[in-house]
Amino acid sequence: MDKVKVFLKVLRKHHFWLLCIVTMIAGVTGWFMARKSLSADFEKNKGSILGKFTALQGILATENHPNGTWTTGIGELTKKEKEIVRGAWDTVYNEQKKHLEWPPELGGDFLEFIKSHPPDAEIHPDLRGRYQDTIVSSEFPRLVAIVDAQAYNATKAPSSTKKDAPAAAPAHEYKVTWDSTSQQDVEKLLSFSTVPSSAEVRQAQEDIWIYKALLNIIKNMNEGTYFARVRQITEISIGPKAAAEFQRGMGSKHIEWLKSAAPAAAAETAAPAAPAAEGEAVAKPIDENRYVDPDGKPLPSGAAALLQFKRMPIVMRLTIDQREINRLLVECANAPLPVEVRQLRINPDGAGTSSNSTKKGSSGPQTGAAAGTETETYEVSIELAGIIYIYNPPDVAKLGAAPADPAAAAPALPAAAAPAAGAP
Repeated sequence: MDKVKVFLKVLRKHHFWLLCIVTMIAGVTGWFMARKSLSADFEKNKGSILGKFTALQGILATENHPNGTWTTGIGELTKKEKEIVRGAWDTVYNEQKKHLEWPPELGGDFLEFIKSHPPDAEIHPDLRGRYQDTIVSSEFPRLVAIVDAQAYNATKAPSSTKKDAPAAAPAHEYKVTWDSTSQQDVEKLLSFSTVPSSAEVRQAQEDIWIYKALLNIIKNMNEGTYFARVRQITEISIGPKAAAEFQRGMGSKHIEWLKSAAPAAAAETAAPAAPAAEGEAVAKPIDENRYVDPDGKPLPSGAAALLQFKRMPIVMRLTIDQREINRLLVECANAPLPVEVRQLRINPDGAGTSSNSTKKGSSGPQTGAAAGTETETYEVSIELAGIIYIYNPPDVAKLGAAPADPAAAAPALPAAAAPAAGAP
């Protein structure tokens, strides 16, 4: 108790200085707290003001601000660009359709019908029946003849045993060997057990045009040389089959698919079918998975008709002089129906020879009976997968939003661009 009294006595004696110290500490603490709050508000307001200034600078830097006049001007520019694209589309389409001719054996009335009706018009059953009876016998031999190959169903002339019989003409030496299985696959596409529908007729004719385009590429490769640059056609696939193979080749880190995995991969690329009622068969559209999108993925039925052009996947397996592969790629790009090569594999099955494999220690191609021809020495197997482009009839509505004027939705072609006989 005595100690407390002593402490209070000292406190009462020096209370002024103690109050000064407490007041100073409280003032400094309050000042620091107020300064921190003011700094936070300052930084916040500074950021807001700088943001407003930045936005203002962006406005000042823009010469023509979006407004009614600007919108109208952009619309005019867009319209002009569409007209330019439409003109280029007209040019390409009219140039391409020169090569899309229907067989003359179908008759003048058939060709006149195709000329005077739109691509989706219903073809009369009599005309479709004529197509069924005519197309295989008229077009399949022409396809084989393009590359100078022997048809798989060609018959040999009987040899005569008479002494005075005239000497037989020397057998024709064909430039290209086309695998019989591949030929039969092509022939099946043109064969119909019943009268085909209008869509089947047009699709079969489109198949013919595509095969002609691909075979003409091979023909151009072999022109001007005694030894064929492309000596063998192992397979030419188009449509859904090529689309499935195309997708397998587009797989990530793809080197080679195992045979057991191929069917599963093909199943994954196919579009899922709608469930059918019990006991009811669902007819699959004939153009299902026939065309692909820019990434090579199969499109559903009817989707390709809404675009500027149809993308048909193709796969060719050839035996070629490896020195001419660059030329093959150029021929694909310059074809009337251009082929965009997406995949190219050399010796996909490990087969083939090289210029140094014929004779140990050789430094170049070997010739003669022991080594074969020079071309044979350099031959390799290749697998080429790509997309062939077929332009649809020009339609400005497919370039974006439909035009405001209903009459402009289906503009008439000028006389120079009017469809001719043989156009699709």
